[in-house]
Amino acid sequence: KQPSRLKKQVRTHAPRSPGVYGMIDDRGRLIYIGKAKNLRARLLSYFRTNSRDPKAAKIIKHTRVLLWEQTGDEFAA
Repeated sequence: KQPSRLKKQVRTHAPRSPGVYGMIDDRGRLIYIGKAKNLRARLLSYFRTNSRDPKAAKIIKHTRVLLWEQTGDEFAA
């Protein structure tokens, strides 16, 4: 399934540092952009079905690609 593949990529590659992230749908459209103090923790939170809000569930359902960019600190994000 798509979300589990994305979750695995986040676990493997996302850094535990501040940054910005984007979510892209199957048509290549940017559907969400966010910032985080800890990219890995923030992105993994989208996959926790018990603690996420309905908006997050809808976003991750349509996400096909997750992108992120580390920043020097939270302020830069």
